Amino acid sequence: MIRMTSRIQGVKGMQTTSTHAYEDQFSPEYDIADAPAPERTIIIASTPRSGSHMLGHAMTATDAMGRPFEYSPPQNAEEWQRRLGQPDMKSALREIMKRRTTRNGVFAAKLHYEHLSLFGGLQAALDFFPNPVVVRVVRADLLRQAISLCVARQTGVWISSMTGNGKTPVYDYEAIRAEVERVALHNALWDSELAAAGVPALTVEFEASRTDTANVLRRIADFAGIDLAEAAIPDQPRTRKQSGGLAEKWIEAYREDLNRTKGRSGVRIMRNVLHKLK
Repeated sequence: MIRMTSRIQGVKGMQTTSTHAYEDQFSPEYDIADAPAPERTIIIASTPRSGSHMLGHAMTATDAMGRPFEYSPPQNAEEWQRRLGQPDMKSALREIMKRRTTRNGVFAAKLHYEHLSLFGGLQAALDFFPNPVVVRVVRADLLRQAISLCVARQTGVWISSMTGNGKTPVYDYEAIRAEVERVALHNALWDSELAAAGVPALTVEFEASRTDTANVLRRIADFAGIDLAEAAIPDQPRTRKQSGGLAEKWIEAYREDLNRTKGRSGVRIMRNVLHKLK
């Protein structure tokens, strides 16, 4: 476990921009000159729209917790491979470590559950990263998370600074239900696979990351064995919450549709049971 006090160098490129969500991470402003070899990796184990983006930028602002971006998804990995002249994702990640490890020896990366297959599974991912610790980012309100994901997919706005495609999001009960089920499944898979592998994980809630950023960063630092200078800890997240009346309307509509669907399903199931009893 490393114990080094962070030195605040100042992180450039922290202004919000209108670039695509996946473009921001490629900025050389996040690179660290003469970065050391990583002694510790913080893996942010998340699901989409769980607040991991917000947390990642708060961690970046400390200049002592790596630069936890989504480096491994194909669309990102391919761009990194092109920029760094590397043949595959893992080779590109090794080069990224040479640029994005903070001066106290900490590298960080964000992985959604579906990204594990790119490494060959959980254990292969853990084996790849130097001395990893896992931070599980979860959102208590799965319905709001699913709605946020559906809106982002329709509009192309994944962070508040993006302009998107200009489309007006349209309520879709089936799409929201599918996302609720997918997020719930991926959360369960994260937790069950980590437990089966005997890997302890620190759980961080979306709501706490948004309202109590400083304390969440202290918890992560303590879990990872990192000493943070108090001056390094931001009080508030860099990113802004994306919310509004639309979410409330969709929540109400979804609950009404869910109740109607349950009723029809119950009648259909009962009819099937009665038919079998004849």
